[in-house]
Amino acid sequence: MFDLDLFVNVWTIFTVQLLGMASAWFARLSEGSTRQVGFQRLFFVSLVAVGLATMASLRFPPPYWVISAVTFTLTIMVVIYDFGRSEQADPFASWY
Repeated sequence: MFDLDLFVNVWTIFTVQLLGMASAWFARLSEGSTRQVGFQRLFFVSLVAVGLATMASLRFPPPYWVISAVTFTLTIMVVIYDFGRSEQADPFASWY
């Protein structure tokens, strides 16, 4: 039999995860623009929502909560990884 409660809960968590990942990319791509502050606030709100959704997904079977935990981690990594820095910095340059 089809479990409607599990279906609704999984799709709700999936939607929150998708919106969280989109807000991370918007916050990252808006860096240096006039909309940066707004997208950063949206990201922090969605980060809380994604974290709560990840905790809520722990009551589901392993494939669901693992995907949720990976999405939570990727959302943070998208925001903190510096994509353009590798071209500018010389790792073998001396500090003095």
